[in-house]
Amino acid sequence: MKKWLLFALTLVPLAAGHLIDITTLVPVVGSAAFYLVPLAVTAFWFWLGRQYAKTDWGPGRAMLIGNAIGLISLVLYLWQFELQSSETRDVFWAGLSQKYFTATPLFLLGRFARLFPHPVTVLMLLAFLLLAAVFAWGFFSGRKEK
Repeated sequence: MKKWLLFALTLVPLAAGHLIDITTLVPVVGSAAFYLVPLAVTAFWFWLGRQYAKTDWGPGRAMLIGNAIGLISLVLYLWQFELQSSETRDVFWAGLSQKYFTATPLFLLGRFARLFPHPVTVLMLLAFLLLAAVFAWGFFSGRKEK
């Protein structure tokens, strides 16, 4: 697979998060999307990690490139919600920062995140780490077969 396509496919969680956001208010469809799309994105992320394993990139470079959008989303989230007040928060950047995390199975991580003083921030960090771990699992399982 071409490298530009691999990089383009790293945008799938943003698109999936947007899909979840726009279907949230649709009865039945919104609830199904909230649970099923993140599971599909997680499976896709494993597959994408396996595709990155077929490139000549080393593990560090592949992990950085494959998870760059998630890392950027996490930095944007921290900037908008931890370093800005509600008066200075930019609605566009704040909304965009959450699209990536909406496409992760947050419902699996919520109980654990509530144990911390800033549960939503912890939830975003856990969501990023979950997708990074799934990507790494796919990458290293793909490298074994290579």
